[in-house]
Amino acid sequence: MQELDELRRLLANTTQRFTHYQNLPPSLLCKYGYDLLGEYTPEQLSLDASRLKFLEKHVGLQGLKVTEIGSNLGFFCLQLAETHQAVVTGFEPIESYARASTLMARLLSLPEENCQFISSGVTLSNISFIDNCDLAIELNVMHHAGSLFDCEVVENSGGWLQYATKRLAAIREKARYLYFQTGNMRNGKPLFASEDSIEVVSKILDDSGWSVDTVGMLKDLSTYNLDYESYLMSDIDEIPRYQCRRNPQTDKVEYLNLQTSSKTFLATGLGNRPLWICS
Repeated sequence: MQELDELRRLLANTTQRFTHYQNLPPSLLCKYGYDLLGEYTPEQLSLDASRLKFLEKHVGLQGLKVTEIGSNLGFFCLQLAETHQAVVTGFEPIESYARASTLMARLLSLPEENCQFISSGVTLSNISFIDNCDLAIELNVMHHAGSLFDCEVVENSGGWLQYATKRLAAIREKARYLYFQTGNMRNGKPLFASEDSIEVVSKILDDSGWSVDTVGMLKDLSTYNLDYESYLMSDIDEIPRYQCRRNPQTDKVEYLNLQTSSKTFLATGLGNRPLWICS
């Protein structure tokens, strides 16, 4: 099959940034076989299914109009379109990823009018051109502002915190709900301390006009139980805080839980980043 062959070639390409970040849709693997898609294996923590599960737990997704900014290989868009009959649009600046996502949608027989991927990034200036939607998803995009996009805009905004507030306020004008996650490092330097993520990001969301409905955080970092616990802002003191650093000797990421003083060593980051569902 020509489309499947093209998808294999795109997945095998590791020259692009952010390769091997997402899982492939389980239904695609079941339909075409795990071996048919080559040797594609995510190299990040396998959190896509857990993040989707957390979203499904707190938001009624059936038939929603969804826009994802930075859709990578389209895991969330494809799952929402197939499982919840959501009408989804994914914006992905890396052309080969947008193309791979489109091919997967076709291979899953998803109607093009219900699931489309646009090879474009979303800057602060063009958020206003996005269609209104029920749910906006932006996962681990924001911390790259000032490095991979909107470099001058971040500087002219007075810094990353001010830019982040403006960006989320602009998204607020377009969506009823927001599903959000951001890292704290840019070009190897911290935008804020990882253990301060709850306080820093909640203030950005509040200042941009969003109301936090639920916060998700991994309480158990064992690789067999990467499920997100749900917290209200009234439970803020109960939310785990993690200090993170990559150990240069082992090349592992060391997570220190400041509540329990327990340490966990994992291959990659992401485990310290809270999830936010806002309205």
